[in-house]
Amino acid sequence: MSIKAKILATVIPLIIVPLLFISIISTNQAKIGITKVAQQLLAQKLEELSKKVSSQYDMLEQLKTGGIANEDPEMLDAVYKEIQYYCESLFRNSQTAQVEIIKSDGTVLLGTKNVGLNVKDRPYFNHMKNNGSYWFTYTNEGEKRVGVYLLSGSWDWYLLISENEKSFYADAQKIQVFVLIIGALTIGLIIAILLPIISSIIKPTKLLVVTMQDIIKTHNLKEKAKVFYNDEIGTLTATFNVMTDELDTAYQAIKNYAFEAVVARDNEKRIRTIFQKYVPQEIVDQLLQIKEKDASLLIGKKQLCTIFFSDIRDFTSITESLPPEELVGTLNNYFNHMVYIIIQNHGIVDKFIGDAIMGVYGAPVSYGNDAANALKACFEMIRSLKSFNDEMSEKGKINLRIGMGLSSGDVIAGNIGSEQKMDYTVIGDPVNLASRLEGLTKVYKVPVIISEFTYNYVSSIYPARELDLIRVKGKLKPTAIYQPFETMTPEIEQLMEFYGKGLTEYKQKNWKSAIDYFTKAYQLNNDGTSTMYIERCQHFIEEPPEEDWDGVYVFKTK
Repeated sequence: MSIKAKILATVIPLIIVPLLFISIISTNQAKIGITKVAQQLLAQKLEELSKKVSSQYDMLEQLKTGGIANEDPEMLDAVYKEIQYYCESLFRNSQTAQVEIIKSDGTVLLGTKNVGLNVKDRPYFNHMKNNGSYWFTYTNEGEKRVGVYLLSGSWDWYLLISENEKSFYADAQKIQVFVLIIGALTIGLIIAILLPIISSIIKPTKLLVVTMQDIIKTHNLKEKAKVFYNDEIGTLTATFNVMTDELDTAYQAIKNYAFEAVVARDNEKRIRTIFQKYVPQEIVDQLLQIKEKDASLLIGKKQLCTIFFSDIRDFTSITESLPPEELVGTLNNYFNHMVYIIIQNHGIVDKFIGDAIMGVYGAPVSYGNDAANALKACFEMIRSLKSFNDEMSEKGKINLRIGMGLSSGDVIAGNIGSEQKMDYTVIGDPVNLASRLEGLTKVYKVPVIISEFTYNYVSSIYPARELDLIRVKGKLKPTAIYQPFETMTPEIEQLMEFYGKGLTEYKQKNWKSAIDYFTKAYQLNNDGTSTMYIERCQHFIEEPPEEDWDGVYVFKTK
């Protein structure tokens, strides 16, 4: 950490802590006050509703001849309508307040929410039946709410008035945001004042650093740093100049020794040093045992493989936002994480294409379960990337997102190139398809897409859902593509149920019904693929496909 950063790191917390303390106290006091006002308002509304219900009951009592059950149905229906109208009028200007009148058997009889539903198994209804508490906070359908209720003895109804918890405390949150904004502006002002002062203090140190950097770039240890002041930093600079003289002498000796060591290094050691960064240990061992006249692993031959492609999302914008040295450092750090996982799962790194990685499972050596190894590596990469991003966030650096594609099939594997340069690689349709599937992760908004060929190898191990039936550019036969999951959870099972019904309706051209199911799937966990299908269905509603449409989606670009 720089001196400037250390000074700022010392001063800023002295300001932030009091501001946070004030923010917490202010927010709590505001929340208490607002809660009292809001409670009084809801309690007043509940009292008015209770009086309305009681008055309607009393009116029926006056008119009845043999008990409520024997009253005229039209008269009873009119009373219900009057109460329903009154419920709707209580919060005409609120989008989040709710009124529910619930019978003792759990049926929502009247109100502004859930009318006709039976809520006897929902926790908030059981709370009202089993507790005498007047106020309570509850969660219903994933929404937190604050409610007040009472039991109307006339009809044995539960009268419940509730408000969304966020809306209930919205004003308190505004106060907290305001305090945070003031704190941020204060910190910014202090930084603006401190920076010029700090810069004047550390200027001699910066000049010394520039000299060091010049020495690193030019390898010229004879270069000297200028001594500006007769102080501690001046003494440091003078000592540095003496040190470079001594290092120059040592450097010449080390350089001669290093040259002799490189020349004498064994060929096998050099090969291991290079290849083990990209290839598993056991494959390197086999390659080193190949005799020159029997290099069957390197001669081109047809082989069943699973091809892997990954790519960093929005990498162009990332390159524009980072200085070159930070970009290279970040990319190398990311590659270290990903390449390690590929090798640990018996794959090889075929090549780096900018920020993209191409991997091969099954060549030059097959392990019999190459597709499963490749998909297992994908799941490990997702977890590793999360840890990587957590580390980057702690350092205040940018996070990365990736997409991955897998396809399996026969490829030609071997040394390919010219006399001047050759690379061991694979070529064939699975390579092209895996690359295109990686690109389609952006369209279907998923981290991994596998082809039907890979799916056939891993379907008994990993659950997956069909994403689409597509026809990529240059191919006539459509290909089914899938999104795999590492494990089947209740949430994923429910998602796949709604999504599967939506996909069935989509293939049958029932666009509106498909939208309903895709919407339910999206609401479970913000499923990106469902949003894509909703947009596609809406497009087909406006511009229907041809009569002979077979459900295949054609991608016209690579």
